[in-house]
Amino acid sequence: RARRPAGAGPEPVEAAGAPSERDLMAAMGLPTALGGPAAAPTPAAAPADEPGTQKTCKHCGQARSQSMFVEKQWKKPRPTCVDCAAKLSAQNEPTRTKPPPSDGGVSVRQQLEYYFSPRNWGQDAFLKSLADEDGAVALEAFFTFPRIAALLPTTVDAAKTADDDRRVLAAAVRKSSQLDLTADGLRVKARRKRERAEKPPAIAGLELSEEELARRAKRAGRFAADAARPPPPPPKPQPLPPSCAPFSPRTLT
Repeated sequence: RARRPAGAGPEPVEAAGAPSERDLMAAMGLPTALGGPAAAPTPAAAPADEPGTQKTCKHCGQARSQSMFVEKQWKKPRPTCVDCAAKLSAQNEPTRTKPPPSDGGVSVRQQLEYYFSPRNWGQDAFLKSLADEDGAVALEAFFTFPRIAALLPTTVDAAKTADDDRRVLAAAVRKSSQLDLTADGLRVKARRKRERAEKPPAIAGLELSEEELARRAKRAGRFAADAARPPPPPPKPQPLPPSCAPFSPRTLT
């Protein structure tokens, strides 16, 4: 400690309980007389939320500040905090995507019907190249189609074989009203509309007796004579009786 010069008077005495000069300098962030580093200032307490800056979450029922809500939720009268929103999102995650059917029969059938529909068949040159002269395509050809391959058993279970995939495709075709399997059950084709049965032969080709022919000729001649006869003249209008004469104002005079 530096010595006081002579004649400077008595050394001031600090009052009991008063902070020392060093403490005051440290509190202000100034270096002390010994050259040591200044003490770190005491952090100020965070101001409390003002009234009206908190809202109650409608799920957890706790009063939260604005930082615990997204802007869209904060504008609502009954918002949802970010913690409750994360919990609800995790609970609803398994129900967002529906799992595929266990056998995939319905989806495979719908996909095959679309492939063989007139709308797709007319513009799908690749599918036509796989068909034979009757328009039938082998079931194994659809193993490489991505939308159908995703629904086949071998995609879900590695222990399944191509025979399982073929059985699923054949079962889907049998349930369809627009597709048919070939006789060997290995190819599928569109079901075409059946042609109408031929009409029976004309009556002119049948053998008739002479009596029947004469009766029909006589009947046809009568119809021809009636058609050639002129129609009768229309009936002449008859005069009305006096009691039914039309009203006239002259009869009142």
